[in-house]
Amino acid sequence: MLLHLQFLFPFTRACCVSKDSCEYLLSGKSGQGHALVIIIGGAREMYLTRNDTMILYLKTRKGFVRLALKHGASLVPVISFGENELYQRHA
Repeated sequence: MLLHLQFLFPFTRACCVSKDSCEYLLSGKSGQGHALVIIIGGAREMYLTRNDTMILYLKTRKGFVRLALKHGASLVPVISFGENELYQRHA
């Protein structure tokens, strides 16, 4: 629930990545010119970090592809490298 609550503040300029929110943004009802950016691994992937290793949590995350196909949205895959080396993990 915490992940949802952080989007209740209007100054964050973000919205919850629930299916309903994505449907609304992709449907065009909110206007034109929106770019919907989804971090596919989400919070679950955040806890899989290891130094010098990149773990991607993608196998069960396919709903965003169905939504893009349904609404004719383009998918632009992007990956960034080096986040795990920015900070030391102490756990």
